[in-house]
Amino acid sequence: MTATVLHSSSQLSAALKEGHHVLAAVQQDKFSPWGFGTSHEIVLKGYSNGNTYVYDPYNAANNGWYPIEWLWREQSTQSGDINGLGNSFVKVTDI
Repeated sequence: MTATVLHSSSQLSAALKEGHHVLAAVQQDKFSPWGFGTSHEIVLKGYSNGNTYVYDPYNAANNGWYPIEWLWREQSTQSGDINGLGNSFVKVTDI
């Protein structure tokens, strides 16, 4: 398995268009409703007209298509999510 940090929404879109899974840490949105200072990991897969399918391991009711730009803006800035990476979106290949 190879993990590649994504540094822009265009890199995120490209990875999804290529069919890769992307692991994403997001904060302060519907996927992480626990308040300031919390984040949550979700899995992204697929691309359709600027949207990607979100798999939420905590709450399946959140699974569905979401705008990529919106998800990118909700990325986590928590140190535990970005230390050593610089960003909280990671493309996974070779699985």
